[in-house]
Order: sequence, then C-alpha cells, then structure tokens
Amino acid sequence: MSSDAPPSYQAAYCLGTTGGVLDTLQYMDELVPRSRRLCLPEALEPGRLVDIVLDYREKHPASARFGTARLVRSAIAERYPCAKKANNTL
Repeated sequence: MSSDAPPSYQAAYCLGTTGGVLDTLQYMDELVPRSRRLCLPEALEPGRLVDIVLDYREKHPASARFGTARLVRSAIAERYPCAKKANNTL
C-alpha cells in the first residue's frame, strides 16, 4: 500500500486484512488438529485486534518480515496465551 494513501484507506485496509487473517486462522484451527490453538476471548472487537497486532509489531519489528498471517497469530498468542493442558488429558 502506498504511504501517501489517505488515513481512512490505510485504516480500512489494516482492519480488513487483520480480520480476514483472523477468520482464516480460526477456520483452519477448526479443521486441522494443532498442539497450539487460538485462545481468544469470546468477544474481540475488530479495532481491538488491530491495536493488538500493531502493538506487537512495534515491540517486535522483525515480525513484519514473516507475513501478515504469522504476525496476527503471534500477536494473539502473546496477548491471549492458551492455558496449558495437563499431560494426562485428551
């Protein structure tokens, strides 16, 4: 995206991209068994998700090199870590 794009366009692009990545990750978590799943609160406002991702990117500048999906997933994992399961559970 061009750096001279209007702020409203930049915000809409960021919101749409982040929301789309989250939807895709949630869908994949439903279909593919993983050892580490997304652990989100019941209600997460789209704007709050963007804030979480932007905060994470600011704290970890190198994370921007690995792609949006990985950036969103890493930000969620840091902000909302999954509870550890006991070893004897299914």
